[in-house]
Amino acid sequence: MPRQPRYKSASGIYHIMLRGIDKQEIFEDTGDNLKMLYILHDCAGMGGVQLLAYCLMGNHIHLLLKVPHETPEALERVMKYIGMRYVVYFNQKNQRLGGLFQGRYKSEPVEDKAYLLRVVRYIHNNPVKAGICQNAGEYAYSSYQDYFDGRSGICPVNTNYVLSLVESPEWFCRYHARPDCSKAFLDYTEYRPPLTDAQIKVAMSNACGCQTVETFQTMPTKEQARTLDALKEQGAKVPQLSRLTGISVGRIYRLLRELNQ
Repeated sequence: MPRQPRYKSASGIYHIMLRGIDKQEIFEDTGDNLKMLYILHDCAGMGGVQLLAYCLMGNHIHLLLKVPHETPEALERVMKYIGMRYVVYFNQKNQRLGGLFQGRYKSEPVEDKAYLLRVVRYIHNNPVKAGICQNAGEYAYSSYQDYFDGRSGICPVNTNYVLSLVESPEWFCRYHARPDCSKAFLDYTEYRPPLTDAQIKVAMSNACGCQTVETFQTMPTKEQARTLDALKEQGAKVPQLSRLTGISVGRIYRLLRELNQ
């Protein structure tokens, strides 16, 4: 079935969302988040594309990109670059094979000022909505600090474009604190904050009755795989599972892959 053409934005601005395949966690630790930020840094300005806002979540990423009218195809090139670079890094690090992202990235045109401001607010407040933090300024992996804390992050964000549309940065900061009940944004509503180590231990005990690493390691392989899969579904990250079970990250990915084949 042929791909549906993407709707072109009259403003050249797009809200982009890229998510992990089958609820796959794509940012499992600080190193993963930093790697994506460096990739965004490397593609800054590629084909004239500008990064207006971003937020890295555990299993998906939000980007707000401005694409030159004369080179609309630059969006595809930038997103292909981001995807390929990160998949190679993630697979090598975790000794895994195959795809990481759920199909093509989603894109939504942003064509007027009011909606643009709401999208920026929505992107920055994603961690608040997910229950990760109390306010957007507490989250380390979004462009909120670039806008309001005078910080220049790893990847260059064009804050001037959006701030030129508002009466003042102070007003825009207050605007971020306003509630927005709209459901008209690209989102991945099934995202849940990761479990803590203590929560994983309780969930593991409930799932298979194991109280110790030694007991878990003596379980049949298929039972281990089913338990790991269930814990991952509840929000556990693979590095956490590796640390708490004594099973390598690469072997966990292999067990999960074999279980779901």
